[in-house]
Amino acid sequence: GPAICDWVALPILPKKWIEKHRKENAARAFSQDPPPGAGPFQLSRLDDRVLALSAVPRPGAEPLQRQVRILTGAGPFVMHMAFATGGADLAWQGEAEMGDVLDDSGLAMRSAPPRGRVLVLWNTRSPVLGDVRLREALALATDREALVDELLNGRGRVSEGIFRPGLWYAGEREPESEDLGRAQTLLAQSGWLVDVNGMAKRPEGPLAFSLITTAGSPQRERLAELLRKHWARVGADVRVEVLPPEVWAGERLPQGRFDGVILGMDYPVSWDQSSLWHSGELPPAGLNYAGIADAQTDLLLDALAMEFDPDRVGDRARQLEKRVLARSPVLTLFADRQDMVVRSGLLPDELRDNVDADCTLRDLLLLPKEPEVRADSLEMLEPDVEVPAPRVKPRMRVPEE
Repeated sequence: GPAICDWVALPILPKKWIEKHRKENAARAFSQDPPPGAGPFQLSRLDDRVLALSAVPRPGAEPLQRQVRILTGAGPFVMHMAFATGGADLAWQGEAEMGDVLDDSGLAMRSAPPRGRVLVLWNTRSPVLGDVRLREALALATDREALVDELLNGRGRVSEGIFRPGLWYAGEREPESEDLGRAQTLLAQSGWLVDVNGMAKRPEGPLAFSLITTAGSPQRERLAELLRKHWARVGADVRVEVLPPEVWAGERLPQGRFDGVILGMDYPVSWDQSSLWHSGELPPAGLNYAGIADAQTDLLLDALAMEFDPDRVGDRARQLEKRVLARSPVLTLFADRQDMVVRSGLLPDELRDNVDADCTLRDLLLLPKEPEVRADSLEMLEPDVEVPAPRVKPRMRVPEE
């Protein structure tokens, strides 16, 4: 089931190669004596300027691979020249870097599926943030598109859901837009009323909580400050705590001493997410820092983790995602966006006109297979010849007593 899926993210290395380089530095071993690859391509050259993949010979089979020239680490002028002269087919560059060359060279902009995301993980057992309506209100008060533009220069995407977009079992969820009116309504329903100074208050005190971010990352600190300003618009008083990882990850999260924390997390390939949301994984021993403890969620997690039928994984994953997101334990801010410029002729038909579809190297490198037609599966009929009805064997009539 999901364990097999996790193998996708692991390098499969030959035993002889591992034994040969067991005591060497891993980076040096891979650069000076790269191992053979797994799958339809193998690494044939690797140095400071070139990474070359060649198709694995398949005896007796038609080639399914095409040759693609990938350019990286070059300046705009060199890149433009490479595309204009046919020296490159693919480069990881944004629209701003390519400029007018996109219209003149038969090129197209596409993006790869996201590999990771930045999010705010809430402590659902926090005295302040224990009400799901408050967490939903903070999500609606967050202008995530503005965060992408301001922090990433548009090189990101707003993302929803707990599964990696683009995987076959992950459903497509339309991201919710900022809505300050709905946010204020939810706050009022949960007892938080805004005073004349714009502060949300209850009889027991103002709406105040802390947001942890990691030290040594100016971008994360800037993100935390932007979130503080966004949430201040609905009356929240947010205190940003900048802490080293060994403090917030080693002490505060396992001890449950936090309200919200900014995290960068890779999307798992596996559909088993028990470690993040199962009540059996609560801290300090487990990683369920959000503190979700819900019997129905546990049942859905267990059923999904033990599911081996691919046809049923998608339905189970969607049921789990709906249940988890209804509790708003996490606010996904944005996922990474790996823009690439690709020669239009390499795009398969289903991606040529769909500019919003994610594109992978597999889509570009593997030629489409011709549909296989088996001669013995075709039935020849002469035109205008009536097909005789099948003969039905008469049934024996049982005489009445």
